[in-house]
Formats: sequence, C-alpha cells, structure tokens
Amino acid sequence: MLTTCLWSSANNALEMAELYASAFSPSKITTQWIYDAPNEHLPGSKKGDIMIVEFELMGVPFATLNGGPYFHINPSISFFVSSSDKEEISKIWEKLSAWGKSLMALGVYPWSEWYGWVEDQYGASWQLFYSEAPMAQRIAPCLSFTQEKVGKAEEAIEYYTSVFANSGTNMIARYEKWEGGAEGKIKHAQFHIGDFVMSAMDAVGPHTFDFSCAVSFMVPCANEKELEYYYEKLSAVKEAEMCGWVTDKYWVSWQRIPANFTEYMKNGESEKKSKLMKALMEMRRLTWDGIEKAYNA
Repeated sequence: MLTTCLWSSANNALEMAELYASAFSPSKITTQWIYDAPNEHLPGSKKGDIMIVEFELMGVPFATLNGGPYFHINPSISFFVSSSDKEEISKIWEKLSAWGKSLMALGVYPWSEWYGWVEDQYGASWQLFYSEAPMAQRIAPCLSFTQEKVGKAEEAIEYYTSVFANSGTNMIARYEKWEGGAEGKIKHAQFHIGDFVMSAMDAVGPHTFDFSCAVSFMVPCANEKELEYYYEKLSAVKEAEMCGWVTDKYWVSWQRIPANFTEYMKNGESEKKSKLMKALMEMRRLTWDGIEKAYNA
C-alpha cells in the first residue's frame, strides 16, 4: 500500500503525527526515523532530530517529514474521511478544527447527513462525511485538478491505473450541463492503486493552489527493477528530481523508497547511516547501486 507523506515546514513532524493520532481511532505511531548527523539542508538541524514519523490512522499508512521551510501543505490534496457514526465525525472535527479553520461548516448537506470540510493548523484539509456504509479504506486522499489542469482528472486516473499493477477505476460522477459550464468534467471519481483507494476531481473555480512536494506518495520498491520502473513512469520534471523524489506530468510528487535503503536506515550502523544520508542528499536520480555504495563506502 502507498503511504501518504505530509511535509512539515516547521520541524514539528512528531507534533503533527500526535495530533492526528489523537483525532482518529484506531491509530498508532509506528516508527520514528532519526538524523544520525546534522542535515546541512535544514536550518538548525542537529544530530538526534526527527526526520520522519510513520503512523497509521484508521489502518491507513501516513508519514510526516521534517523537510524545512520549502513547501507548505495546501488543499490540492485533501482527505476524505467516511464514518457511519455522526458522533465520531463530530469528535474528529473538534480535534482538527481547534487550531485550524472551517472551510465548510459541519452540518447537513444534500450529499451527506453530516459533512464538514476543515483545514487543520498545519494546512492539511479533511472532508468528513457520514455514510451508512463507510468505505473499507476510511481515509482516502483526493487530488484536485485546478487552473490549467481542470479537465485532466480523468486522464490522470487512466495514467495512474496504467502505471501501477492491480489498479482500476471504481466510479466516476460528472458535472451536469447546468453546473457552471463544466459539463462532462469529473465532479468526483474514485480509483484504486493496488489496494490503496484515492479520489480525484476537476476543481472548477478560481483556485490558486496546486500540487507540490508538501503532500507526496511513498512507493515501496522491492528491488532495482521496480525502482527504475517507477522512475521511468513517474518522473516528468527532471529539475524536481532529488533524493528519490520525482514529480509526474501533473506535478503530483512521488517518493520511490528502495527496500535496501529502508533496511539500512532501520537496522544499519549509525556511522554508515550518517554517510548514507549525506550521500542521499546529493543524489538526484536515486539508484539501488548508489544506495549500496553510499552505505558501504
């Protein structure tokens, strides 16, 4: 399953994870990755700082990353949260809105008996909705195609489901003729990448936000063949390549995570991990052999 990674621009990845773990149930923080040496790309970085926090919310994998003041989360990728319990929705709303802001007040709407759209204090936005039969994957990211990308949602879905094995489209709802000149475009669609459910929509209107590295998707790569396959399929913006990150033709960001890197970072020797991280920060195109050479240098 893919992991959704949220960028922390204020070195508060653990604080973010703890808020989300307190808002959603069941939840658990699973792993903390620590810098074994200062990261020269992060202002004020020191040995022992948290790099990544991995956690699960309602069984869905997430991560927060202390990445520095370079990217900020915006509504281009929001999160649908489904529940058959209105009280549960209200409790989640209370947690996320305490220091955030309401984008659509929690209440009754034509499409849901209990719905609200909230942006939390870190900029992540959550669409909470009541359903008598909630989705099996109760939290699903939604890609909003804005500005010149309006009309690209269906094309993107077809592309992503062609790149990843065992993928497909679950449903598509389109704008009607009377809905603001957007007839035929996607009002809401749901698709799956393997067993990971996602949504997409053509977000008509004067939106100014767009996709960025602030929300990315981590793709586990079991071997060199997979690592290279996802590079060839997903990297469309060469200047955006860095440390295994790639940006596709719609400007959605992906992190290719090779299994050997994960193994070394979780179980490797401290000094070798420090060398690996330093080398990683200088790599533009991440390779399996490059990881091996950096760790064993």
